[in-house]
Amino acid sequence: MLSRPDAIIAFGGDAILAARNATSTIPIVTFGPDLIQLGVAASVARPGGNVTGVVVLGVELAKRLDLLHQTVPTARRMAALVSRSAHISTERAMRAVAANNGIELLIFEGDEPDD
Repeated sequence: MLSRPDAIIAFGGDAILAARNATSTIPIVTFGPDLIQLGVAASVARPGGNVTGVVVLGVELAKRLDLLHQTVPTARRMAALVSRSAHISTERAMRAVAANNGIELLIFEGDEPDD
């Protein structure tokens, strides 16, 4: 007999949507894309419904790139390793920061250790 879980943990957009489609009563804790853009939360402060979690935003990654540049201001070439499923806005935000700082940004995709 399968018992009802107290919560569901979902990583990534596909898993979040599948969990949300499966239940509206079990809490779903997520890690991944913007829940508002994904259409499963009303706002960051008050998501509503049964989905909440940690959002990895491209803007945050871009801020980290900017901080890295401040730490090593002479750097003119930087690289980022991103998941293939990374949202396009993440890359755009990072490229904008790089361009504003005169940095050549190399982006590599990889999900597996061999990548």
